[in-house]
Amino acid sequence: MRLIGHSDQGGRPDGVQLMVRRGFAYIGHMVSHGFSIVDVRDPKNPKAAGYVSAHFGPHNLHENRPGSFVSSTLIFATWQNAGVWAHDISDPYRPVETGALVPTAPEKMMDTRPNRPQIIQSCDVFVDAQGIIYSTDYNGGLSVIEYLG
Repeated sequence: MRLIGHSDQGGRPDGVQLMVRRGFAYIGHMVSHGFSIVDVRDPKNPKAAGYVSAHFGPHNLHENRPGSFVSSTLIFATWQNAGVWAHDISDPYRPVETGALVPTAPEKMMDTRPNRPQIIQSCDVFVDAQGIIYSTDYNGGLSVIEYLG
């Protein structure tokens, strides 16, 4: 292997999740709280294209896999205690929020550390071929969500 290109993702090198679609890389950040969009159509010269800021970093991005919801215009992400969010990425330079759901706080905490706040922890997201969103929460279980666009 050899390195052919590099990007600091617009000054946010703390990427933890990655999805590449139509020549753009969508990179979730836990520390920088949001996700970056990097134009990778020229792999030797990746360029920061945009950034979506949030109060928290996304924990996971839905991946366009065979048998799942596949879209070149929508991206779904879990944002820890900010729930599940959808963004229209038709214009990668100007992503637009198109939906969000913040589940209620769990009745019982699985995290038994002392003095932990009783909040959601949206962890993973999967969107099936019919557009139904499934999100796990390591304190609150499974949420099944309808995307209303």
